[in-house]
Formats: sequence, C-alpha cells, structure tokens
Amino acid sequence: MARRTSAEIKEMVLEAAVDLVYIEGLGLGTEAITYARVFRHLEQTTGEKVTRASVHERIWTDQADFQAALRARLASFVPNIEVEESKAFIRSVIEASLETTSVRETVRAVVQGLALIDEGVDDEHPYRAQTTIRGLMLSATPEELSANPEITAAVVGSLVRQADMYEAMYTEALDAVGLHVRPELGLSEKEAIRLFTRLLNTMSDGVGLRERFDAEPIKDISVAFDGIAAEWNLVGVVGWALMNQFFLMPEPV
Repeated sequence: MARRTSAEIKEMVLEAAVDLVYIEGLGLGTEAITYARVFRHLEQTTGEKVTRASVHERIWTDQADFQAALRARLASFVPNIEVEESKAFIRSVIEASLETTSVRETVRAVVQGLALIDEGVDDEHPYRAQTTIRGLMLSATPEELSANPEITAAVVGSLVRQADMYEAMYTEALDAVGLHVRPELGLSEKEAIRLFTRLLNTMSDGVGLRERFDAEPIKDISVAFDGIAAEWNLVGVVGWALMNQFFLMPEPV
C-alpha cells in the first residue's frame, strides 16, 4: 500500500466512520450511561449506595436492558404544563385584550401567549433529552428499533398525550374568542383543531432542534401583522399564519 499523508489517513478514516454510521446507525444514545456512572452519581447526590448485584438480573437483565429502560423513560416526556393554569392564563389575556382592542388583535395576543408557553417547554431539559432520543431514532437501524419497541411506544404515547393537552388549550382559546372553522376546509371543529395542533407542534419540534444553532433569530422577530408591529417567536409567526388559514374571525377581515 502506498504511503499516505496524515491528511489522507484522516479523511479515509472519517469517511469509513461515516459509512459505518450509515450502515449500523449511531445507536440510541445512552450507551455511555453505565451502571458505574449512575451508582457513583447516586451516592454523590443522595448518599445512597447501590451495587451492580442489587440490580443485575434482578431489575434489569443486564446493562443494555437498563439503558433501554432509560431511553424509554427519556422518550416518554410530556411537557410539565398545568393545563388549567394555562387555560386561565389564556382567559386572562382574552379578557384584558377585549376591553381595549378588536377580536382580531385579541386573537393575535392569544397566539403570542400560546407561543410563549411553548417556548418555555422547549427550554426544559427533559424536552431536549427526548428530542435527542427522537433524533437518534432516525439514525438507528431497523434492527435496533425492532429490538427496542418500548422506545417507539414511549415516543408515540408522549406525542399523543402532548397533542391532547395542547388541543384542550387551543379549544379553550378559540371558543373564548368565537373563531369558526373555515367551511371550505370540510373539517369539523374538532378535526380542524386537532390538525392545527399537530402542525403547530411539529413546527415547535423543528424550532426546538434548531434554536441553538440557527444562523437567523428564532425569538424576538419583529413582524407587523395587520400593520401592528410586535415581537414574535418563530412558533408564534407560524401559529398566526395557521390561525388565519384554518379559522374565520367573528368580524370583517
């Protein structure tokens, strides 16, 4: 074999590593969280001492089984949102806004409020951990996924519960200001709100993945909808656009 330069070896090894990732996947992201690391952390933070013998073949079959359980726990995250408190917050926004502005401006204030609630969720560590697991699932091999069905089940269950929670909040907000589904959509109110929820949540997930690295701003975006300038985050901008596509205001637009 011809003698290669360091640069050539570097490139060759990296290309082989990338190829291996494409073939075998990145794994599912918890391989570094070993029994030893967890036991050490537990003792340092609580004083509790747990040994491998306490869990191995008693609670989990082996360390890989423990790591699969950890992935499922991370993947099952549902935002820590108090739905009733969020509904009360939205009602307060509506009541305060309707006293001084049009219904359309009130809806805009509600969308901004909902986007701020969503922004708070995106900043939570559990949300980021779950998003990481979901991202790694995209690179995992079919064999890895089939060997870890509890992870897929946890993610699916989490997304359904999140949609139910947000749907309840959006229904409250839309009913409070008297919005109606655009008849040309051919959807019932429940169907329209569910689809609106899924679209907005999907957008929010994308923002959560990009907000630390996007070259353009995700928050504090100055946009003048209807000629009224305001600061929005990206989810709010999309929420307002979707709101106008799905619903009719109870006043001339």
